[in-house]
Amino acid sequence: MVFIRIKTNWLAYGYVFFVSIASVALFPVIQEPLDNDVFYHMAVAREMVEQNNFIAKERWFESPGGLLQFKYPPLFHWLLVLFSLGGAIDFEIIAVAFQIVFYPFALISSYLLVSHIKDKGTGFIAIILLTLYFPFFGRTHMAIPEALQHSLIPLTFLFYLKHKEKVAGVMMSIMLANHLFDAVFVLLTILGHWFFYRRGTFGILFFLLLSLPGMVFQVYGICGILNLNSVRNASNSYDFAISVSSNYYRMFLALTSSSIMLILSIWAFRKNILYEDSLLLVIWFLFLVLIFLKLPNRFPAYAALPLGFFVAMLIKNILDKRSPSYEYHLSIIAGLLIANIFLSYQWFPHVYDFYKPGVDKNEKEALLWIKDNLPREEVIQVNPGRSFYEGYRIVYFARHNTTESKNKAKYLYTVFSNEPSDKWCILKTYGLYKIYIRSSKGTTGWDDNLAYPIW
Repeated sequence: MVFIRIKTNWLAYGYVFFVSIASVALFPVIQEPLDNDVFYHMAVAREMVEQNNFIAKERWFESPGGLLQFKYPPLFHWLLVLFSLGGAIDFEIIAVAFQIVFYPFALISSYLLVSHIKDKGTGFIAIILLTLYFPFFGRTHMAIPEALQHSLIPLTFLFYLKHKEKVAGVMMSIMLANHLFDAVFVLLTILGHWFFYRRGTFGILFFLLLSLPGMVFQVYGICGILNLNSVRNASNSYDFAISVSSNYYRMFLALTSSSIMLILSIWAFRKNILYEDSLLLVIWFLFLVLIFLKLPNRFPAYAALPLGFFVAMLIKNILDKRSPSYEYHLSIIAGLLIANIFLSYQWFPHVYDFYKPGVDKNEKEALLWIKDNLPREEVIQVNPGRSFYEGYRIVYFARHNTTESKNKAKYLYTVFSNEPSDKWCILKTYGLYKIYIRSSKGTTGWDDNLAYPIW
C-alpha cells in the first residue's frame, strides 16, 4: 500500500511537471509579462521600493486627484518586492517567473485537496481535467493576485478539513491580504461548512483570530474600492464592467466555456456520490454564483476546482463500479471532454492574451518615446475607460500620470484608428499606437461625437 501511495503521488507530480513545461513550449509568450494588470502590480511594487514604504501611495490615474487609492491588498506587491530583492532584479523577470510557477502550484494544491477529500486516483483525474480547461490555464499563468489565489484556496480548504486551525487561519489571513472579495467568499464557505458539520470538532475562534490580520487588509482594500473616483468617471458612458449588454455577453461566454463541466457535474450529483467533506466545495460553488453575476468572465476559472472535483468523482465512481454500461458512459464522457477543450477556449477575454505579449514592440517604443521626450510632469490623456489598459502601461514604462478627463492634458495616447479630431495633432506613430499633442484649433479636448470601442 505504501508503494502504491508513493507511486500515485509521483505520477501526479510528474504529470504536473510535464504539462507545466509543455505549456511554456506551446505558448512561449508566457515568457513575457501577460495581460494588463501585471503592469499595474509592477508599478506598485516599484513605488514601494522608491518610496521605501510598505504601502504605495497611488496618484497616477485621473491626475491630479488620483484614480486608485488602494485597489488591492498589499501582499502580492510585497512578494514582487521580496523576490526582486528590493528591486535589484527586474520586476518583469519576477512577473514571468510567477506566471510559470503559479500554474503547477495551483495544480498540486488542487491534487492534494481532492486526494484528501476522496483519494489520490480521484485527485489525479481532477488535475487532468483542470489541464484540459482553458480558463484555469489562463488565469493561473498570470502574474496577478488572483492567480495566486487559485493555489491558496485549495490549500486553505485542505488545512481546514484536516482540523489544522492554526495553519488554516494563517492561510486564510494570507488570502485576505492578497486579493479582494474572493477570500471573503472562502471565509464564508468555511464558516458555513463549520456551522453545519464541525461545530464540535473545529476551533473556529482560534481560526478567526489568526485570520484577523488579513481581515484588516481586506476591509481597508474594500474601502479603497468603494471610494474609487474612477468608477464614477468611467461609468457614465463606458461602464464595460457592469453594463447590462456587456455582462450578458460575458455570462454567455462564461457558461459556454464551462458548459460541459457543468453538465457532467449535474450527472455527478445524480449519482449521489457527495458526502460531508465534499460538500465544502458545493458551498464554495454556490458563492461563486455571486462572482458569475458580477464578474462573469472570472467565474469559469474560480469554478474549475469544484467542477473538476465533481467530474473526477463521477469518472472515478464509474471506473470503480464497472457496471455493464461503464464503457459506454466513459465514451460519452470522453467525447464531452474533447468538446470541452474547444468550448473552454471561448472564455473571454484571455484567449487572445496567449497569442501576444502584454506589450508589443511598437507599443513599447511608443511608451519609451513618451518617457524620453515628454516632460515628466506632463499628464497623458487616454481614451475613456482605458486607464486600466494603456494607463497601466504608461505608468509603468513611461512613468507619467494619466487621465481620462478632458481639458487636463496636453498630450493624448491612443491605440484606436479613429482620428480624435482636429483639436489634436499627431506627434508620433508606432503602428497602432499614436501620440498626439493638443492643437491650437480648440481647447475642448476629445470630440464627443466620436465613439470609441471598449474591448
